[in-house]
Amino acid sequence: MTRAQSNCVESFAFMGGLMLLALATDSAAITNGLALPLLVARLGQSITHLISTSVLAVQIRFLFFLAQIGICFYWVVLFATKFIGA
Repeated sequence: MTRAQSNCVESFAFMGGLMLLALATDSAAITNGLALPLLVARLGQSITHLISTSVLAVQIRFLFFLAQIGICFYWVVLFATKFIGA
């Protein structure tokens, strides 16, 4: 349980940071659409972490993590487009 909690804290820097950026810049429309899928992937990763540490469970956790990274990367692109004007 401690490792699952630590994993959540470690990922807050980029996930929470993007969410806070959206709130601080009145850009919540960027994050609103994928906030729930991000939460589902985060919960899926934590629940899988709690259930097992087998090789298959680690691979499933990695897939949930990739989904989170993909969503955050997409948000970064949207923020860059908005603020840089690309």
